Amino acid sequence: MASFGKFSLLFAAAALAANLGSAQAPKKQFQTVIISPSQVSCPVGMQAQHAPGLTAQVPVGKRGNVAAHRGTAQHLQLTLNNPKTATISEVQIRVRGWSAKGRAVPAPKAGADYTDASRRFDLKVTIASHETAKKDVWVHGLTAVNSIELIGVSYEDGSSWKPGSVQCSIMPDPTMLISQESQK
Repeated sequence: MASFGKFSLLFAAAALAANLGSAQAPKKQFQTVIISPSQVSCPVGMQAQHAPGLTAQVPVGKRGNVAAHRGTAQHLQLTLNNPKTATISEVQIRVRGWSAKGRAVPAPKAGADYTDASRRFDLKVTIASHETAKKDVWVHGLTAVNSIELIGVSYEDGSSWKPGSVQCSIMPDPTMLISQESQK
């Protein structure tokens, strides 16, 4: 029994020394990035954020007058990344979310996949190989956005991509700023 007690004491001392030594070493910070296997083969990297409230930007019409956004709308800032060698000329997306109408949703359908409205957008954008572009998208008629689905990509060389077995979709960043300080 005495030898077992010495072994336990020796083990405890070694463990304490290891902890003290590691406490003095500089800590490394790691960032975990999770990539869904289905997203790896998508032809465009996408990220979406809710833009600041309506007072942050004033849309202007064709003649320079303030163009009012009538009704409900969501303002998204979409970041698109082209990992391919061909230059992108157009991106087609479908934005899914909730309309302003009243509703009762059965509990089993209340998940993130259930929405009652969607809008399709054909975004004319030139994104060179391995470059990134930002695009503002006003989604009229939606009070909330649940997901953004990539439904097509057109390239300058005339080729295109359409979803087959690979579905490419993202959820926008859930943070929504309500105002933004102007930079003067």
